[in-house]
Amino acid sequence: MQVNQCSCNYTRTSVAGGGQNGHSLVGGSLSSMSDPRVYSLNSLYSMIRLREPPSTLKPSENKTDRDRTEIAIVKLLVKSYYDIVRKSIEDAVPKAIMHFLVNHTKRELHNVLIRKLYRESLLDDMLRETDEVLIRRQRIQETLQVLEQAHRTLEEFPLEAEKVERGYSLSEYGTGLPNIPGLSNRNPRGILP
Repeated sequence: MQVNQCSCNYTRTSVAGGGQNGHSLVGGSLSSMSDPRVYSLNSLYSMIRLREPPSTLKPSENKTDRDRTEIAIVKLLVKSYYDIVRKSIEDAVPKAIMHFLVNHTKRELHNVLIRKLYRESLLDDMLRETDEVLIRRQRIQETLQVLEQAHRTLEEFPLEAEKVERGYSLSEYGTGLPNIPGLSNRNPRGILP
């Protein structure tokens, strides 16, 4: 690429490097330096004078094929970059809108549901049992009472420890109950002869 040479009218001074002698303004005392080219920082900034850039840039007429190719490549790259940025913004805007809408709806829906659920007039309706649950609960309570009564009845029968340890013999006792004096095992009706 060809660079047009221009006669720029400006002065440049290094802040840390000083001049050709290697003097530096950083870390040293300004009064101890004897080089007249070294100035204080305030005067350093006033020495840089650049010419104003032109209001419009005009391309030079003598372009080579390489310049034209590079210009075309830069134009294509800028257009491609612009298209990529435009597409990413087109994709990001609906996502951001949906994100804010969903979050806002979630917060507001939660608040609305809490307001509707915790009204005083609805508490009795919400705490009332349905008929099916009421019938089922009553049946389970009746079953529980019957089972508790059966448990109490079974606890009233005394069991002797040695009979439990050796087990019951059906040949000894046909019914599994102890022999009652005066009743015969041979007489199934329990009638005395």
